[in-house]
Amino acid sequence: LSSKSFVPNNNDKKTYNRLYSEYTLLHDYFGYGHNNAMKRLNNLRTNILEKKRR
Repeated sequence: LSSKSFVPNNNDKKTYNRLYSEYTLLHDYFGYGHNNAMKRLNNLRTNILEKKRR
C-alpha cells in the first residue's frame, strides 16, 4: 500500500458528485439484476477461455 493520500479539489466537487452519480447508476443497473449484461459478459469470457485451453 502507498502512504500517499488523495485530497479532492473543492473546486471540482460538482464534477466529482456527477461522476459518482453515474457510477451509482451503473452499479445499480448492472449489479441488482435489472440487466443481466454482466452475466452474459462473464459467460462470454468463460467460453473464450475454455476454447483457448483446448
